[in-house]
Amino acid sequence: MLHQTSSSCKQEDFLSFLQLVANHYKDQPIAIVVDNAKIHRSQLIQDFVTKNGRMLLIDSLLFICRDG
Repeated sequence: MLHQTSSSCKQEDFLSFLQLVANHYKDQPIAIVVDNAKIHRSQLIQDFVTKNGRMLLIDSLLFICRDG
């Protein structure tokens, strides 16, 4: 588990976190669950994720609850 704090909530801060994760898990696929915040959808972030090639940002999850 990795952790990084920031005093702001900017796309550059999120990019820094993604770079930290990518460097830590160099040869592994990465999936990160995010909310629909504007910084998670910015062009800067999308370009990084595309260039990285092994990172997936998941911005919605579908939960199905079955009885029995």
